[in-house]
Amino acid sequence: MNRLRLGGLLCAVCLAVTSALWAGPQKHEEEQPGDSTAETPPALGATPCRNGHADIYPCKNIDLESFMPLEDLGADPNEKASGIWGWTDPKTRHEYALIALRNRVSFVDVTDAKHPRLVGFLVGRALDTTNREVNVYGDFAFVVADARDGNGLQVFDLTQLRGVTDPPVQFDASADLIAGDGRIHNLNVNPETGFAYEVGGRECGGGLRAIDVHDPVHPRQVACWADPVHTYIHDLQCVVYRGPDKRFTGHEICFASAEFELLILDVTDKGNIQKLSRTGYAGNGYCHQGWLTTNQKYFLMDDELDEISEGHPTRTYLWNLADLTAPNQFATYDAPTDATDHNQYVRGNLVYQSNYRAGLRILNISKIAAGKLREVGYFDIVPNSDGNGYEGAWGNYPFFASGTVVVSGISQGLYILKPTKRVR
Repeated sequence: MNRLRLGGLLCAVCLAVTSALWAGPQKHEEEQPGDSTAETPPALGATPCRNGHADIYPCKNIDLESFMPLEDLGADPNEKASGIWGWTDPKTRHEYALIALRNRVSFVDVTDAKHPRLVGFLVGRALDTTNREVNVYGDFAFVVADARDGNGLQVFDLTQLRGVTDPPVQFDASADLIAGDGRIHNLNVNPETGFAYEVGGRECGGGLRAIDVHDPVHPRQVACWADPVHTYIHDLQCVVYRGPDKRFTGHEICFASAEFELLILDVTDKGNIQKLSRTGYAGNGYCHQGWLTTNQKYFLMDDELDEISEGHPTRTYLWNLADLTAPNQFATYDAPTDATDHNQYVRGNLVYQSNYRAGLRILNISKIAAGKLREVGYFDIVPNSDGNGYEGAWGNYPFFASGTVVVSGISQGLYILKPTKRVR
């Protein structure tokens, strides 16, 4: 079986389902929706990390502010969690976790992190999907799902959350953009340019679709791009470039995890998107996701299948971006666990990694130029296992001004965490 199909299967059942649903471009059918035998743990209030544990959860330098199980998020029976993002109301300064589930996105006010409140939810156009993702531009949330029935791009006006007096409320979408069957794997919104970038969708052959969201309730497709060499893109981050390669200063550049390689695109001219480079690396299992350092000199990448295919611990791949036309994968970091890694985000000198069964891991990256990362905190949401597999922490959002970090647990729910002052 070739590696492209391996990337789309995480068990034999997944492969059969994927083939039945879509005979188009090969794609990665997202992670299993949790171990079917896993039980959702009970709700839990503020629990500090002491002597290596917060209640049942192994931890280091991260306190539990509160935990909301799936049912408290409005989940249907057997509904699981997936993507997560955050929004801060510019008027009230309230902080909200936007957590995606199989059938909905739930909106949770986490301003008082010890007493979170489910404000309401937006039901998806497509239901019963293991992969739903959400991102934000201004005061609007954008939701996609990798599902047979096609979720399209759902748009939701987040300012509606501030007026709720009798929660939870079932909201309606503020707008929808449907093209083709509307099946989309992921998206990233560049807040500086007002463009959303969908990837892994059928309409663009699994490649990139650029959408103008300056007018969020009237989103408009402006470009559709696919690499003829290998069409499918799994995830990406798009920025206005201010990094070391001065040839591209001020350009809008996307750094895409494209199954086998790091793909770098110049999307400044939407009518003439340029591929700057496509670079593989040793030990590839499935190039899944990554994030830039704040100075845009380096890219941290996770590979979702290498822990299984290569038999090594949780591994982060470090890329030097001095030359965008020839990036260099120059070092790796191996964690003290064997967990499968999933999504990571950089804030300052810290990277926040969601490593499935090992939970949230926080690493100091101040010595990344020397190829060195250092773990400074963790909160393990699957206490009985740190092995590889597709259960536990799907994603996290570490960008709230308060320092609160929210984590989505696939079979668990919403963890609201606060790193201590030792995390630096």
